[in-house]
Amino acid sequence: MENVMTLDDVRESGGVVVDCVADPLDLRPAHDHILARVEAVSRNLRSGQPVVILLGEYHMRPVTKLLQAMLLDTLSQDPNSKIACGLEYPHDGFGTLLESSGFKVTPADYPALIRNDFDGQRGLTLSLAALTLENAPVTSDTFFNFCRDKALSTRFNDAAMNYDTMTLNDHDPLTRAIIEQCAPRGIPTDIIPAASNMGLALRNVVMVQNTMKHIQDSGATIYVHHCGADHVYGFRGDGCASQHSLAAIFEDAGVATIPVLTCYGEDVSALPQGAKPFFARSVTLVNLSDESFNASSADEAGFIQKVAAHSGVQFSVFEKNTLAHKDVINTLVQQGPAWLAELNC
Repeated sequence: MENVMTLDDVRESGGVVVDCVADPLDLRPAHDHILARVEAVSRNLRSGQPVVILLGEYHMRPVTKLLQAMLLDTLSQDPNSKIACGLEYPHDGFGTLLESSGFKVTPADYPALIRNDFDGQRGLTLSLAALTLENAPVTSDTFFNFCRDKALSTRFNDAAMNYDTMTLNDHDPLTRAIIEQCAPRGIPTDIIPAASNMGLALRNVVMVQNTMKHIQDSGATIYVHHCGADHVYGFRGDGCASQHSLAAIFEDAGVATIPVLTCYGEDVSALPQGAKPFFARSVTLVNLSDESFNASSADEAGFIQKVAAHSGVQFSVFEKNTLAHKDVINTLVQQGPAWLAELNC
């Protein structure tokens, strides 16, 4: 295949390839190589230039989310760094979830709700109380809870979506503005599939814009951004995907980007050709565990604990319908009315 790159290309371009075959459940080799890459990149920054670690994942597989928690835990212990975190979840999710939870808000209130959630802690509380994700839900909640417990500045950065049709929501001001700015003329703005090549490209622009705003607001020097694997370098099937990938758009924004991609199966021999310019600072992980979970899977919590044991760390597992979940619900019930009262100030 002439239009793809292999792991040899990654190595020849200066990228690091971490083979986890010795223990696919041990996250320490990946963690240590990424931190070494951050240290190396940080020595060559321009004044005020932030570092963004793009952590690409397969959403049903817990290992990358747990790796993200490990990285954030270590990075946040450095007194010389300011850490923030971004997630590939719709930026209007706070408003839509609050509304679906019975609070009297409308889409017109969403921008103010987002602005008032400066550090993302309200969104994390609401998500833990009322949201169950389809992919690796226990791991996702465990990660949200980690960010909440650590008081990490966290934001949901993705474009707004229509969940019934899985299209971009052009009623959201930011999403519509990006569609009008970047989509080809004549494309109906209300029917762009979120998972299409065009949808991913537009979402990437939204995520970078939201991330840059978060970096500015938080003063972050190192930013860890979670995203699906195809956002990092782009779709292989789209000839122009790499120029619209998160790696490319962050580079254009003046960020020192460290792309981290976990590869499985054919991925290891079919990276997009356009990704080559971004390999020099990259870390590619192979042979990590591919165990997958969804909302109907059993014992995801047990798998998290198994990964923790193999990785020499502890994860505080968060599950719905537990005392911890009830405590978060109580917090939402107590604090939610005050969030709404701010809208009238």
